[in-house]
Amino acid sequence: MITAAQSVTFRKHFPEDLVVTPLGDANYWRIDQAFKYISARQNGGMLITVDVAFATDFASVPVPFRWWIPKWGKYGWAAVVHDWLYAEQMYCKEFADDIFHEAMLISGVNPFMSKVMYLAVSWFGLPAWLSAEAKLKLGKRKRAEQGIASHPNWALPLRQQLAGIGPGWQQRRKLWKSRKQ
Repeated sequence: MITAAQSVTFRKHFPEDLVVTPLGDANYWRIDQAFKYISARQNGGMLITVDVAFATDFASVPVPFRWWIPKWGKYGWAAVVHDWLYAEQMYCKEFADDIFHEAMLISGVNPFMSKVMYLAVSWFGLPAWLSAEAKLKLGKRKRAEQGIASHPNWALPLRQQLAGIGPGWQQRRKLWKSRKQ
């Protein structure tokens, strides 16, 4: 049961509803209305806006672990923001992961579960991060109208996607670490 105080805190950070439509592939959902998240003060109090038509799969949980952590739960809204930050690469990976953890706690996710999910993306999210960076360099955006499930670049092995990736992600990471100190 969510308390009134928790609801007020949640709405302070997620001021609008998440409105989505399932796509035909049954894996992705289309964002139908701009979706906003306002980070807590320790992460700069930034406004993060997920654009209309962005395609999300919510929590990208490997199949063997979905019995414990389904693709959707209290962490669903946080997962959409995290997907957006990974796909758009406006900030470093560590910032995206920190925002995911923060947003899960704000959403009322159990602290133990939020830490487990945070550590999973921190430790194992680099291939997804690099894959998204490679796709952006190819001009591919994670948009529903582009037929995400059928686009050939989304199915390429990571090694082929990484061609031409420079030290950009490392530079963003260094900036983020220097900012946190």
